Amino acid sequence: MLAILILLHLPIFLVPVNADVPPCTDGVVRFSLDDSTYTYYPNNTNGNAQFPQNYACDYQIIVPQGWFAKVWLVVKTDARVTKAPVLIVDALNRTEEVSTSDSQGFFFTAKGGTIKLATGNGNVNFGFILTWHQFKVNAETKVAVIAKTLEATDTNKLRGIIFFDGDSGNSTSLGTGLQLWNSQSQYVSSGNCMTIMNLESGYDNSRYEVWVQDYELSKSFVQIQNSIKDKYGVNYVLDGSSGASALYNTIKGVLIGLEGSGTLNVYSGTMKETNRLASYS
Repeated sequence: MLAILILLHLPIFLVPVNADVPPCTDGVVRFSLDDSTYTYYPNNTNGNAQFPQNYACDYQIIVPQGWFAKVWLVVKTDARVTKAPVLIVDALNRTEEVSTSDSQGFFFTAKGGTIKLATGNGNVNFGFILTWHQFKVNAETKVAVIAKTLEATDTNKLRGIIFFDGDSGNSTSLGTGLQLWNSQSQYVSSGNCMTIMNLESGYDNSRYEVWVQDYELSKSFVQIQNSIKDKYGVNYVLDGSSGASALYNTIKGVLIGLEGSGTLNVYSGTMKETNRLASYS
């Protein structure tokens, strides 16, 4: 195992309003396709109403094939809340806890997903705006992808990038860019096509990247990490006990320390002998 230290160079919600908390019949509120307008929850608010203690409700977002739903979510809590009051569940049954959100965007592809609210012993400000959109079909011909961001604070921007195992948005979803980044791995298609869709046009695209390549170039890696920009330096641990581990980088940096056992090879571009710049052991 190698330990590496790299020094790197360096719609809007309004103020909260008072509103009656709507009923949650049978513990579920369902939202179906309506592309004619914005859907506000709770109604007649800017998505920021205060919910009482011990309130629980599941908000089910139903998404047909060829569409996606975007949710601008607000979550604010008081000091008594010790557990994330919101749980996002996507179409693959993957989850993300949300303790706070200031109009961050969350995305649901077919067949949809659920926003689970449980306020517990504290007061929670909660609400969202929901919109519906159709996919634009753009097929990619490469079969392996990895995702990276410039800084650690940019990872939420990867939520709106969706990967599909096939030549359209009607193919099986492989997951989001954020899930890919957190997995320290790669998405691989079952055939020779993968569709990549960016559902959020408002983000600064210079803050994140998606790399697409032939799976033959990366199939030996069991762990893939992204280097991030930090003026104080960053420690990375590459665990090669189960197979090759990779750290990829697109910004200038200086390797200032190396500890552990094993061999570290540095390449410019793909992992070919002609591209190797250095080797450390």
